[in-house]
Amino acid sequence: IIAVWQVQPGLAGYAPTETYVRNILVGMTATQRFGRTWGASVEVWGAQSSETPLLRELRDLGAEPEVISKFNWIAGATAEANLLSAIDRVTGQIPNRNDLYLRGGGGIVNTDLEICREEGGVQCAAPFLVQGANFGYVTAGIGHRFYVARWGTFRTEVRSRTVFELIDGTYTPRPDIQINLGPTFVF
Repeated sequence: IIAVWQVQPGLAGYAPTETYVRNILVGMTATQRFGRTWGASVEVWGAQSSETPLLRELRDLGAEPEVISKFNWIAGATAEANLLSAIDRVTGQIPNRNDLYLRGGGGIVNTDLEICREEGGVQCAAPFLVQGANFGYVTAGIGHRFYVARWGTFRTEVRSRTVFELIDGTYTPRPDIQINLGPTFVF
């Protein structure tokens, strides 16, 4: 069994699919690999949110959306399975350059919420702000690592993430996509 650590600083994580907010993610994933196929990871991402032109336009028109969610940070754990491994099963060496893997897991998303709901046909005058709300999420994705050396790779990854927001007693699944690019250091 080959047991190695991989540390993946998130130089460019991006969640582009939110309608009203874009989240740039910076963080790290640490993976303990067990042989050439399996891995277990923990990850922490900080987020910088920016409003989309659509949200700014709606605010100018006084048509505030009901719920706006801005990520603060994400923390979770995932399992990884290599579909194509660059690691030779007998020698543990890396004769190939490419890993193709699946990743799935879940965790917590910490967000700031703006809630603006009509009540009795009256539009809200100002949104109600909730800072630091925690919601669970699940994620699944596919990734590729290109080995530039035994100690380092360049990785690309695309994940689907569904955040389950609980607001006013109702769970609302909010899907998005996360795109990760960056180096991986192998120890």
